[in-house]
Parts: sequence; C-alpha cells; structure tokens
Amino acid sequence: MKGRKRLNIPKNILFNLYVSQCLTMEKVAKKLGCCAATVYLHLLSCEIPIRGKSEAIKGSRWSLEARLKFSKAYRGKNSHMWKGGLTSYTEQVKNSLEFRLWREAVFARDNWTCQKCRRRGGDGKAIYLHSHHIKSFSKYPDLRFAIDNGITFCRDCHNKFHKLFGRGEKSGEEKLKDYLIINWGG
Repeated sequence: MKGRKRLNIPKNILFNLYVSQCLTMEKVAKKLGCCAATVYLHLLSCEIPIRGKSEAIKGSRWSLEARLKFSKAYRGKNSHMWKGGLTSYTEQVKNSLEFRLWREAVFARDNWTCQKCRRRGGDGKAIYLHSHHIKSFSKYPDLRFAIDNGITFCRDCHNKFHKLFGRGEKSGEEKLKDYLIINWGG
C-alpha cells in the first residue's frame, strides 16, 4: 500500500508533551516529526482534552508600558479603522487608553461596587459598571483623568442619576450628594 506511513504515538508520550509540558500541537508535531493534524487526531483518539487557542494566553495581561506603546502606535491614521478623522474629540478621549486607565482606577478604588445601590461586579450576576465624572467632563477638561473626580455607578443607577439631574453642569457635586442620599426603597 502506497501513501504515508502510519505513525503510532504512545499515549504517555503525547500526554507528557501536550499536557505536562504544555507544548502546542505544532511544537509536539515538530518534536515527533509529523504534522499538527496527526497530533490532533492522536489527541482525539487518546481522549486527551484539547486546549483552546486562548488557553496559552489566559490570565496574562499586557504591561502598562506595552499598552501605552500599542495605543500610540495604532492611533489615528495608523488604525485599521481610520475613516478620515470622523471621530469627535470627545469620542477620541473616551476611547483613549488614558480614559480606560482612569475608569479602571476609579473602579478599583471603589472596589468594583456601585456607590449608590452597593451592588458589586462579579457577585454571580452581571453588573455593568459605569464611571461617572463628578465635575463635568466637558466643563472641567483638567479633571477628566483625576481619579478623585470619578465615582462608580452600575448602569441602572447611572441612568437614574442622569434622568433626574440631566447632563453637564446641571449634574455637579451637589446633585451627586443629593442623589447618594435618596433612598429608592429597594
């Protein structure tokens, strides 16, 4: 019979390379002198669980330095989503790495907890947290990234706040203090 020779990979060797040493299918194939498809088929036949692609990077985070470098390198005309400068300045600021870092810092300071209803993100039910500027984002550009100018609300409490007090200057510090005192009975 012509064709490829049949490769028999012992289960213990396959398990050692793929699971114990945590090598990718490609690296296992290179060590065994075969192709990744052969390794894949042997993993299936030996009933060894196959890792997803994300398993290799699960739990890893980019350093702040790397995030800043990447953010600057792919901003504006260098972005694959560039459409000739159609994004407003406010959107650019709110999509910037600095803004995301400000949000993360506000959430961390408030322990990922809504400061109105005290619901916490990660308690089994999905809570969508919003960072809210205490002093207006538009009127106080110098305070946009000041952590003490932010407070954490869940989506519901944030929407209620703006329904009651509007946006911009009308929703300043005094209104925030009033809002935090209001008891909704729930």
